[in-house]
This record gives sequence, structure tokens and C-alpha cells, in this order.
Amino acid sequence: MHINIQRLWDDLSSTAQFGKVQETGLTRLTFDQSDKKIREWFTTTCRNLGGIVRTDRVGNQYARFFSLNDQQSTILVGSHLDTQPNGGRFDGILGVLAGIEVIRTFIDKQHTLKHAIEIINWTNEEGARFYPPMMGSAYACGHLDLNTVLQSKDKDGYLLRDVSEGFRSDLDVLTTIKPSCYLELHIEQGPVLEKEKINIGVVTSITGISWFSIRFFGKARHAGTTPLNYRNDAFIKAAKFTIEFQKYLIENSDNIIGTIGKIENIPNTPNTVPEETILYIDIRSANEEYLNNVGSVIEKIIRLKMSVNDFEVKKISSISPTNFSSLLISTIDKSIQEIGLTGRHIVSGAGHDALQLAKQIPTGMIFVPCEDGISHNVNENILKEYAENGANSLLKTILNLDEIIDE
Repeated sequence: MHINIQRLWDDLSSTAQFGKVQETGLTRLTFDQSDKKIREWFTTTCRNLGGIVRTDRVGNQYARFFSLNDQQSTILVGSHLDTQPNGGRFDGILGVLAGIEVIRTFIDKQHTLKHAIEIINWTNEEGARFYPPMMGSAYACGHLDLNTVLQSKDKDGYLLRDVSEGFRSDLDVLTTIKPSCYLELHIEQGPVLEKEKINIGVVTSITGISWFSIRFFGKARHAGTTPLNYRNDAFIKAAKFTIEFQKYLIENSDNIIGTIGKIENIPNTPNTVPEETILYIDIRSANEEYLNNVGSVIEKIIRLKMSVNDFEVKKISSISPTNFSSLLISTIDKSIQEIGLTGRHIVSGAGHDALQLAKQIPTGMIFVPCEDGISHNVNENILKEYAENGANSLLKTILNLDEIIDE
């Protein structure tokens, strides 16, 4: 049994009109007009296939198929349909649309399943309009309270509660059904699978993420009248730290990756020696020990290697690494072998809705390559065969799970 790739590809192409930017990109932010259009498309398409479509209190969409009743064991399949500003056409979207294509294939083949299937579009995975990301899945799994979601504001001051009117309900759907497991198909968003010419990535875990700010202190002075040897320049300290921290990351590259992605300079004028410089660091690792130790590593670099004492380190946030179900990993492995595809185990460096689900039920993820590893970009792209391989892997994994899950 195989999916119809042309049908899936047509869906990917036609729905890319909702929020289209430039020729190949999308800007589809949570509950903007383009997001509401794709939500309406999801509802209409799934109902036309015989699905029971419901929303919950934060606008997550659930389309239920092959169901005898809500207490029938259910395989959840999902991802998200929102994007980054000037984002791509496949990040998240492939997973939802491939799930719908799998349903069409089961209907075409008149295949009977033991489990119900629930196709899910999670609200605000990207976090591009409202904070935090993975909002819908976090709420559904009990990791985020309703008030926090509804009171979240975008940059223009609009509340999620107000812009989502008509697209949410008073139901908590996930608590009314009996989920057995969760599967998510996604583009890799990195270069590994394509470079290694591997068809499928079997995701074993999602890295933990820690964010830090480092504030270096100096003295503001006139840039033209203060000789270099009389300066206490906060930015120079930050620059020296950046070089030393990069050395640490290179030495430990098998276990940790880090990015200094934001810098604030105070007073931030061309003719004043900086008084304060703040670095914002994103640290990711599948090894929790490395995540827990990175704060002390930062302090040691500054104190011992740089002999600087006027600084301040703060941990802004931290998410522990998430391991996926060994049963789902082995089932995905078996499924891709059975359909003749190559695969490898891979760690996801990006957060996904599957991270939230994995804390509650057995969860697995399937990655397909993306061209040049580009994502969150209008040039994000995948080949048609990547979509076909991913959707067929999803289908075969569901078939295999239908035989063994809950046994």
C-alpha cells in the first residue's frame, strides 16, 4: 500500500497560496487571515473524507477517522500549519497534509484499522506571533494553562483570545479520547540526511535547550578623546568571550552546540565607548549534564581565561532533552526497511510539538531531508520524492503500530 504522491504534492502546492510571499515562501502567522483560511481548508477537507472535526479551547484542530467511539484507542498524527515570517512551505505543513493523504489512502484501499486515527493541526507551534512556541500542544498536554494562552499578546497588542474567536471551542479534546501514541512527520531542517543521501531520519530525541544572557560592564567614555589603554570597553570583553566560548564549543562539538544570536550594546552610539554589552546565548544538547554545567563553564571562561570580574550571567530558560519511545523508534526502523528505504537515527536540534506529547504518551518522529538544510526561509524546499518517502514511511508505521500498540 502506497500513498498518492501527486495528490499530496497538489495539496502542498494549492495550500501554499494561503500566506504566499515571494514565489516560494509563506508568512502564515497564528490566527491571521491566511492561517484562518488554511484552518477552514483543513476542516472542509477532513469532513469531506468523513472525519469528525473538532477544535479545543486554544484552537487546536482534531480530525477523527475510523472511530467507533471516543474511547477507542487512537493513533495521533500531527504537526502544524503556521509558519515563521518569510518562512517555508514544508515546515510542519508536510506532517499535517501527509497525515490527510494517509487517510485518503486507507479509504481508497478500504483498509480497516483496529485504532481510530486523529489528524491534528497544533496551534502556534512556531511562536512567531504569540509566545511561547509549541503553545497548542503544550496546553493540550497540560503543560501550559489556558489563561496564559488566551492572554498572550502579539507585537501589536492583540490578544490570542480575541483573534481566535470562532476558531476554538469549550472542549478539551485530548482528554476526551484515548490516545495510544503520537507520530509526527517533519522536514529535518538541517543538512545531515541530504549530505549523507539518507531517505529517512528516525528521531531518537530532541535536544534540551538553555538560554543565557551575559552582561559585561564597562565605562562610557568619549570615543574620540579616550586612548585605548584608558578604556574599560564592555564590547571588547564580550568579543573576547565570544572567541573563547567558540573554542569550548568546538572542543565539545559532539555533545553541545551554541549560538550567540543577539547582542545589545549600551548606549549603542558610534562615538561612545560601550558601557554595557549583553550577549544572548542559545545552547542545545541531548546530554543533560552538559546543559546543566554550561552556566559554570561560562563563568570559568570569563573569570579564569579572561580575568574579568564585572559581569553577570543569567539563565533565561531551560528545557530538558526529550527521549522518544523505544517502541516507536524500532517500529519506524522496521517500517522503512520493509518499504526499501534507507534510514539513520538522528537527534533533532529543533523543538517540535512531539516534545510536548512525548511527556505523556509514546511518541515518534520521522524526518525527511530538505535541500541544503534550509528552513525558516522562503527558499526552504524538498524534492517530491522526499515527500513521498516520508508519507509512505508514516503510512507503513501506522499500519505496523495498529497491529502492536496496546497489545
